[in-house]
Amino acid sequence: MSLVRYRTNDYSVPTAYGHQDVVIKGYVDRVEIICRNERVASHKRGYAREDFIADPLHYLELIERKPRSPDQAAPLDGWVWSNDMLRLRRLMEARGGKEGKLEFIAVLRLCENHRQADVEWAVTRALEMGAISFDAVKMIVLAKLEPRSVRLDMSLYPYLPRATLSRTRLFICNDCPLFKPRNGPFLNRALHAAQAGVRR
Repeated sequence: MSLVRYRTNDYSVPTAYGHQDVVIKGYVDRVEIICRNERVASHKRGYAREDFIADPLHYLELIERKPRSPDQAAPLDGWVWSNDMLRLRRLMEARGGKEGKLEFIAVLRLCENHRQADVEWAVTRALEMGAISFDAVKMIVLAKLEPRSVRLDMSLYPYLPRATLSRTRLFICNDCPLFKPRNGPFLNRALHAAQAGVRR
C-alpha cells in the first residue's frame, strides 16, 4: 500500500509511485501529491487525526496481481458500483473463475482514464448486447467518446446465436398480366433494370 503522511493523516498515491520522493501541498480543501513536477494524486483534505484517505483507483494495479483481494481490500471499502457493474462481476466470475476476476478488475481499471459514469454506461450497453467481456466494455467506452458506431468482433463470442444472411433472387413470371407490354414502357424499363441487376 502506497501512502504519504500529512498532518497526522495518511493519503494514498498510485502504487507506481511507491518508494519515491514526493512533494505534498496542503490547501484548505484538498491535499495534492507531486512527483517529479507531476501531480499524481489529489484528495479532499481530512481534519481528523490518524485518518486514512484513499482513492481506490490507486490500488487497482496492485489488486490485479492478487485477484482474490478485492473483497478484502480496505481502499475499496465504500466504492459504490452500479447494479449492472455488480451483475457483470457475477457473470465474469461465474464464467471464468480466477480469469473472470482478473477481467473484472481490468474493467474497473478503465476508471483510471475514464469517468466512472461512462464506464458504467458502457457496462450496461455491453450487457444489453450479451457481450460479457472487457474488450466489449472498452470498445463501447471509446465509441462513446469519439463518437463512432460500435463494432464488435463477434468471433470472440462464439456462444452467441448467429444470423444467416443471403441475397434474394428476382423471379419473373412471364404469364403475369402485370408485366405485359400494355402496362407501359416505364414498367418495362423497371423490369429490364431489375433483371440486369440479377444477372450482375
